[in-house]
Amino acid sequence: MPHPEWTGLARRVADRAGQEAASRGHPEARSEHYLFALLDVDRTAGIMPVLILEALDVPVDRVRRRLDEVLRGRLPAGSDLSGVLLAATAEADLLDSDYLGAEHLLLGVAVVGNTVLAEFGGTPERIRDALDRVLRSYGGGPRMVVTPPPEIRDLAELRPRRTETAAAELERLRGEVRRLTALLRAHGIDP
Repeated sequence: MPHPEWTGLARRVADRAGQEAASRGHPEARSEHYLFALLDVDRTAGIMPVLILEALDVPVDRVRRRLDEVLRGRLPAGSDLSGVLLAATAEADLLDSDYLGAEHLLLGVAVVGNTVLAEFGGTPERIRDALDRVLRSYGGGPRMVVTPPPEIRDLAELRPRRTETAAAELERLRGEVRRLTALLRAHGIDP
């Protein structure tokens, strides 16, 4: 079921992705435009994707440069955006979120297999794990699309130890993602 409520940041990401596609003369937005927008939004707006990728030691500036190279080249025909949005919605459901946020869009981009993100180690599994760590660093509430507190200056604070209960829950969620991916494919949707 689509989430009718997107966070303000997720809406800005979608708007920015559309603007990026248009400014480059691309006929439609793709996962590359969404990833570009996810990494282009000012952190003070409460951006989770940058924090998540930094928690994975993914070099965000290098990803931005690589994306710019890809976006200057010829993109595959068609759009993978419907897959991104379906996957983002499924991820929000799996996380029991009552909204669709930028962190879900980042997961959606990873799930559809964005090559630039994968090139730097941004796999869905690693991003889910980092999202869990980042959310826990803020107290674990479900609607954690807020500006990071100024006292968090060291990424080591974003890497708390996981409990066995959290690890079991994460494995259950991963299984559910595999099940939903198979369901999407069974209905002719390429996740």
